[in-house]
Amino acid sequence: MLSLEKFAEPAAQSCPDCGGKRTFLSGGLIQDQKAVGLYSMHLYRHGGEREAFLTVSFGDHGVDSDSGPADTVTFGARFGQTVGTEGPAFSAVNAKELSPPTELYGRRVDRDEALAHPWIGRFWDACDVLADELLLNRRNWPDGIGAAGVLRRAGSRARHLLHRRV
Repeated sequence: MLSLEKFAEPAAQSCPDCGGKRTFLSGGLIQDQKAVGLYSMHLYRHGGEREAFLTVSFGDHGVDSDSGPADTVTFGARFGQTVGTEGPAFSAVNAKELSPPTELYGRRVDRDEALAHPWIGRFWDACDVLADELLLNRRNWPDGIGAAGVLRRAGSRARHLLHRRV
């Protein structure tokens, strides 16, 4: 089972686009007591809507092999209201827009590459864990209202909405 290891407490930051508040979270992904990846996430409130942008990297990040970060793949996602859907959903986005071009992130895939990648299932599993552990916790959001509050307003089917992907 996949679990999270937080690197630090949520950090309050200013949004570089609008100057509003955002929260930064980062940590490791653990499976069978072994580090299998890294995550980073920014939580925002833009125009009254809550959204999150996240990256998830799988591979050894050059730590346990001579191959360096060549085996590391970084995926990107957005969580929030999406046109044509009821309630918020995860959607794959271009990881290059969310992470810097450093060796730590290895190959940063775009949306089309991500959806065709053999590790896409692992990525969605990581998104589910991040949703359950971080997005539902209202203390992580800049305004103190987490995704659970947003989902409660969506009605009785809200819980399954958190794990939808488009």
